[in-house]
Amino acid sequence: MSTEPIKQYTVTNFQAAGMCNGQGEMPLAGLIDVLIQTATGHANKAGFGYAGLIEHNCSWVLSRVVAKIDSLPVINSTYILDTWVENVGRLMTNRNFEMRDAATGNVMIEAKTVWCAINLDTRRPADLPATFPGLLEVINPRKVNIELGPKPRPVREVTDPIDNYRFRFSDIDLNRHVNSCRYVELIADHYGMEFYDHNRVAELDIVFHHEALFNQQSYLKVATDGETASIELSGDSDITFCLARLRYERRRQPIENNF
Repeated sequence: MSTEPIKQYTVTNFQAAGMCNGQGEMPLAGLIDVLIQTATGHANKAGFGYAGLIEHNCSWVLSRVVAKIDSLPVINSTYILDTWVENVGRLMTNRNFEMRDAATGNVMIEAKTVWCAINLDTRRPADLPATFPGLLEVINPRKVNIELGPKPRPVREVTDPIDNYRFRFSDIDLNRHVNSCRYVELIADHYGMEFYDHNRVAELDIVFHHEALFNQQSYLKVATDGETASIELSGDSDITFCLARLRYERRRQPIENNF
């Protein structure tokens, strides 16, 4: 391992056909997945990944994602993704991302994420500077054009039919709770193929509130107001799993069905 602090981590990825949705693009959940995987790569290389955290009986948990999406990687394209830790608080750390088209250098996506390390027994956040002092050595003040504004709010007046789903075996990850990407898939699935042929996600703000477990029932509540959708994924007994806000834009050119 390098003795120099790794203040930025960069990957170059190819968007293969099998990783695309029906519009020939990276799915929204695929974006969350590649952010998580790239953050994991940086953490592992810098010494505060899974192996370092498990010594303290802890694991990283994604708390919030705010992303501005100018375009998503399309089939057979290559993109470059940078990530770095902007700051470290006692319980939370902010990690930024910038995705660029490898062919043009144009910025496609900027994202700011918030993470905590939970104790696997107590399920409570760990004191980051005290437990993982190596985090402080990799802080990089580089900014993205995103501010963490007000968080998404619970949905009070539902405008769309409520989607029901009971979490299954394949929804569960290493921490034995529902994987963050699965929440995003359920949110994206609220709208159909024709909607995404004519619209795209331009902004995403999702906050993960409470872990969902195997066999728990969930209810997706949506309030649509123009180009903005407010979303609440909750369970029984007034448990809120996550809250999200999505802004959609009309595509300049609708996707044609060539099959």
